[in-house]
Amino acid sequence: MSIRTLTMYEVACDEDGCAVVTGTYGDWSCWGDPGTAVEDWTERDDHQAFDGKHYCDEHRKPECDGCEKVTDDLRQDAKGQWCPDCCVVDGQTEIAL
Repeated sequence: MSIRTLTMYEVACDEDGCAVVTGTYGDWSCWGDPGTAVEDWTERDDHQAFDGKHYCDEHRKPECDGCEKVTDDLRQDAKGQWCPDCCVVDGQTEIAL
């Protein structure tokens, strides 16, 4: 028998102090290539990937109710939250279409 070193990959939530990784809620904890690890993470409904970072359900970033764009620049009204692109009508900024 011989022991070998293996390189495996997991995705971790990028929120400071969060300990959630790919294996926290799934059947597998790591993969042989980074692409499969990211694919598994983003296929879960409660996990999110945007702007090169990954977030668990608890730390998801807000999404626009109009186009589902993820941005920190959302505007809120009684109907939901909207990105700047979905708030502009005839060159004027309006909340919710």
